[in-house]
Amino acid sequence: MKKPSARWLVLAFMMTASLGQAADNPTNAMPKDWSAIWVNQAGYMSHWPKRALVKNPLSEWQTVDLINVDTNEKVAEFPLATPEMDMHSNDRVAAIEFEQFQQQGTYRLQIGDVKSPVFRIGVRVFDELSFKLLRSYFLQRCGVALKDNLSGLEHGLDHHDDGVLLHSDDLNPQGLPILSTGGWHDAGDFGKYVTTTTVAIGEILDAYSRSPQSYPDKQLRIPESGNQQSDLLDEVQVGLRWLLTMQRSDGAVYRKLSGDRWPPVVVPDADKQARYVYGISSPETAKFAAVMAQAARVFRRTSPELAQNYEQAARQAWQWLATVKEQQTVDWYEKDDTGSGKYLYSDTDTELALLTDRDDRVWAAAELWLLTHEQEYLDYLQSENYLTEHLSIYEWKNPALLGVIHLLQDKKANLPASLQKRLRNAVIDLANESLHRSQESAFKLANHRFIWGSNKMAAAEGQLLVAAYQLTGEDEYWQAALSQLNFILGVNPQGLSFVTGIGEPRVRHVAHIFARAIHQDIDGLLVGGANDLAQDGIAPKGLGILSYIDSEKAYSVNEYAIDYNSALIGLLGTLQQAANNR
Repeated sequence: MKKPSARWLVLAFMMTASLGQAADNPTNAMPKDWSAIWVNQAGYMSHWPKRALVKNPLSEWQTVDLINVDTNEKVAEFPLATPEMDMHSNDRVAAIEFEQFQQQGTYRLQIGDVKSPVFRIGVRVFDELSFKLLRSYFLQRCGVALKDNLSGLEHGLDHHDDGVLLHSDDLNPQGLPILSTGGWHDAGDFGKYVTTTTVAIGEILDAYSRSPQSYPDKQLRIPESGNQQSDLLDEVQVGLRWLLTMQRSDGAVYRKLSGDRWPPVVVPDADKQARYVYGISSPETAKFAAVMAQAARVFRRTSPELAQNYEQAARQAWQWLATVKEQQTVDWYEKDDTGSGKYLYSDTDTELALLTDRDDRVWAAAELWLLTHEQEYLDYLQSENYLTEHLSIYEWKNPALLGVIHLLQDKKANLPASLQKRLRNAVIDLANESLHRSQESAFKLANHRFIWGSNKMAAAEGQLLVAAYQLTGEDEYWQAALSQLNFILGVNPQGLSFVTGIGEPRVRHVAHIFARAIHQDIDGLLVGGANDLAQDGIAPKGLGILSYIDSEKAYSVNEYAIDYNSALIGLLGTLQQAANNR
């Protein structure tokens, strides 16, 4: 018998994993002509477009039945679109469009014996998703003892001695204790990074600013609930407090805090290694300035004293940046990354934006202008070509887009008409590229780079597309953005929801040290997704969108990170705000 190809071994694994079988050793290949129905497993909003896909539809299939799960009765029938081949997975798929059906309930799609996962239609179908995504930050808190009755998770007081300066610099000696407890564990390990903390907070605050009423007090059931402040803002303060500890007295900001070796599979409080603060960085300092200015704008309405502290920190960071005349400066040593992520230009991360801090400064200048309306920041924006010529999706590698969007959407931005036009054209041009990629894909996927964090990138593409919709009113952008959400939540070649605790079948074997140590799932974690390079040696390499496996050892495809979750939180927030105005 012909040996099954790697592609079909991966697909077979996805089927067996969904039945709760072992995650690391797929063995039984499925035939190439197996059929499936892929849906958004979190559900569909009643009045939003609804799209699902049928894999390998038979020629005689013309319609799809909608079954009410509670009664097991057929309630509607929808036509099946003409099949097409997906350019990335080589799957032959046919779309089901059923926007016209708006009755709330719990359903599945069915053709003969082929059934979709169960999903809901309603007006609050994403409440559970939003809750779990946001609450995950509480479960990632560092420097605390965790005892959470809701999830059952608990550990003792961890990393309460953070940290010690690893290398001397021009202000501080090697070995200087720097009190930097708190914050969040960045991902599946226990490191804390300024770059991901800043971009995550930026997206979360953006979501809050769009709809403050959607994030009330007592929403997340965290220790601060009941203090008359939004739980989201309470959680964001955990990250902001830690960021402030990473700022040097002259305004510069240190890069990260971690051990010098990767932790073993233990609960956080059992990680007893020394933890170090690593050198200053102009990209991190600029991101810090940006998010502190953004936080000052948000908190001045509820906590003026806090807002003043954030503004002062942002100004001090910007002043230090004025002393850096190079493309960027990073105080980095050869062995700085033996126990933590590099978050710099590398063999893994090759984007040219990582060779400069100009994109980071653009975000900072935008937020500082919106906060202060001081001419210095507007002058910088008007003179900086990087503002529009190198725009990309918002992520830690290039965060400029969030600042640009804020400049365009803030009614008090008071930009010169020429600058506003330049920014608007740049966003729309970038979104048109994203829209074109979405239209080429049978999954309507706008991200065609299957690298580390590809699911996060899909969410970021979605946010870009929503921004274009809000600038133009052209509905095709909004619908393409919605397709990115569909992909992440089940309309993908794996047929998985990539968020733990949402849908079925869903990802179950996250590369997360704490979860592995206690043999327990943690809800609300978005995993990285397909990665063609599969650097972990577990996931299959060279298969593009199919280079994925649901394994706790496959950290390059199946790890969670705080900036992955924030990207999906941001996409949900922008979609819902835009939908209210459709």
